[in-house]
Amino acid sequence: MTIPNKLAREFRDYPATSWICVMWIVVFAAMTCVQLASGEALPLSRWLVFGFGGGERFGDLTLADLERGQVWRLVTCNFVHYSLIHVTLNVLAMYQLGTIVESWYGWHQLLFIYGLTGTGGNLLSALGRSWAHSGVAVHSAGGSVVIMGLVGLCAVAGWRSRTPDGRWLATVMLSFTVSTAALGWWFPSVIDNWGHAGGFAVGVVLGLLDRWFLASVRKPSAHVAGVLTLLLFVVAAGMQFVVDRREWPVRLEQTLERRARYVVWASAELKKLRISADTRSDAALVEKWLANLEPWLDAPARAEIRAFRPLVHEAARSPLEDTRRPALAGRVDRMLAELRRNYEIVRRRLAELKESR
Repeated sequence: MTIPNKLAREFRDYPATSWICVMWIVVFAAMTCVQLASGEALPLSRWLVFGFGGGERFGDLTLADLERGQVWRLVTCNFVHYSLIHVTLNVLAMYQLGTIVESWYGWHQLLFIYGLTGTGGNLLSALGRSWAHSGVAVHSAGGSVVIMGLVGLCAVAGWRSRTPDGRWLATVMLSFTVSTAALGWWFPSVIDNWGHAGGFAVGVVLGLLDRWFLASVRKPSAHVAGVLTLLLFVVAAGMQFVVDRREWPVRLEQTLERRARYVVWASAELKKLRISADTRSDAALVEKWLANLEPWLDAPARAEIRAFRPLVHEAARSPLEDTRRPALAGRVDRMLAELRRNYEIVRRRLAELKESR
């Protein structure tokens, strides 16, 4: 069987799982395009592994959003991913687990389960964060809440089947849960432990309803539940689109003001380096500023940072010889000129934005 034919067969046999994975990839591609179109830098390391911003425009979740009444983000955040490795790992896991559950219950009920585990798991996560006084501005997104829900469902359903294959499936799912919890414990800043726990808890409850789902596969109620869940996805996406159009000018203004402050602070540090007698401490601080500032600047300024960085790195490691100080001063002056130019661009955009509002 050729690869195109095999893919066509997979889409036909598991339409819900396949389209969920496709939507995750499409949303990530759209986030990437929006970031690139904004003119801001998108470092390869952030795009591949560490994650980049912009998820709020596509419906990621914070406690602050829920406090403002944007409850549809409990749904939309399940489609948002922050890096290529994030979306790739979740697509692989979703395909493995989604095809299992879809083969049991059909595509309508898989959509229903997706909606329940994603929305319910994120709601439990939000309640847990609120109880633990977690940061209200922490962004959360990804399909892993749903995946952990499917893990919990498969573990309970497999165990209750009382068959060797079912017990094997339960063992694998529990092993996966333990390893995920361990990773979450080691990397709490990049893994949403509350979301994983919430999704798993909802999945366990749904696993107890395994026989009811099996008995409902061909019933009209299963089709209705799937269609209503699909409608929920569409409505949530529509709400996010409308609110994003309304809030985008305000968010852009806040971003521009933050960029202007960064430029002013970085300029002050550069001026210190320009007159410093011992460049090491000042250069080390400037080195950090340049790394944080680079994504906020335009292409010519980023090119100047790349040319400036080796000299700053040298100054941060050991005192510069007198013959190297003029080169450092010249580079500082050119960098300051680029920062002044970027600052004027930001101020003009802010003025235009305020006038249009």
